[in-house]
Amino acid sequence: MFDCSICIASTDLELLSPALKQLRVLGLHVAPGDPTGGSFSGAVRHIPAELDALALFVSSGTINHEREWAELWMRCQRLRFFYFRACDDVAGDAEVTLKRFAEAGKSLRLVGLQSAVHNVERDSEDGSVRLSKKWSERKVEYRGVGDFDCPEWDWLTLG
Repeated sequence: MFDCSICIASTDLELLSPALKQLRVLGLHVAPGDPTGGSFSGAVRHIPAELDALALFVSSGTINHEREWAELWMRCQRLRFFYFRACDDVAGDAEVTLKRFAEAGKSLRLVGLQSAVHNVERDSEDGSVRLSKKWSERKVEYRGVGDFDCPEWDWLTLG
């Protein structure tokens, strides 16, 4: 298993795409650099499908389409942990909520958005999804490896 955390313009991500396929844990900071403003959509196309955990940081650009999120969930069906953080200047009309992440990511067990982190609980009978109570600010701030299923998940949130 390999882990990686990188900061890269989405236009350059294609160059690394073959090497990224070996990863199971990825921390990706999509930096400015896509002249079309499509940093997020460009990055999604190159995220490895076999990931177990993904932390995605978007510092500029636009997240405009539900299809970009749908592509992420179609591509990464094994994700058990997803953490998303966007800077204030990231715009978009796609509704970004933890509940939507949990429902779309069929294997997710833990989700984070900005500073909010929740466990994902799935009802085996009816398939409904429920989020646990939000982790306290104290738990988020002083979390440890034992709070996660895998040590790498804690590492990803440090970004």
